[in-house]
Amino acid sequence: MKICNSFLSLLFCISFYSNINAASITGTIFHGDTTTPVTTNGSKIYIEAHSTQCPDSENCTGWCMADVPVGSWVDSDTGTYHIHNISAGSYFLVARANYDANYLSEWWAVPESARNCDEAQEVTISENEEKTGVDFNLDPGATVSGTIFKNDGISPLITPSSTVTVYSSTGESLYSTSTNNGNPNGDYTIVRIPTGQYYLKVTPSAPLNYNGIAYTSEWWTSNDSS
Repeated sequence: MKICNSFLSLLFCISFYSNINAASITGTIFHGDTTTPVTTNGSKIYIEAHSTQCPDSENCTGWCMADVPVGSWVDSDTGTYHIHNISAGSYFLVARANYDANYLSEWWAVPESARNCDEAQEVTISENEEKTGVDFNLDPGATVSGTIFKNDGISPLITPSSTVTVYSSTGESLYSTSTNNGNPNGDYTIVRIPTGQYYLKVTPSAPLNYNGIAYTSEWWTSNDSS
């Protein structure tokens, strides 16, 4: 900050370090039909602008604090976003939905958004430019839901809580959710899953011995758990 000697000219000669050549990126989030904006009734979708194509955070489990990218929330009434005050350069944009918005995370590309970061395309902006029309077309995610029962097949397993995990055919853990203690139904729901074939496994939080009862981890099968 620079402050001038004259108080009368203070308003004119106080300057702050800021990005005076900043640009902006705007666009609309559409459904897969590319014509209907995604309005999520208050559920949140966030647009991240990364300087690298496949950032380290793509391989992070949980919240990555090392590289929090510049970005913008999507307006849930209009389906539009506006990333302000971004430096000139090239960026890779990704739309990420939170748990309440059942849409797949996708990277910006033309003619349509891409699921994999290595298929993302650059958005290049110059100083003071307002880049418009950087639109996404998001696909809805699939949902898996059910109830965790005790071995009688009738009584929901309320306590201990359980974790249900979705695995790929190669054994990779992809998605998971937990039933909450005190849930009278023992229900679970996993959203934002791409279409495909998966394996489900349930793991009670106290699988060995809970109040004298042994609960074991089991895989889902069409007839019974295994």
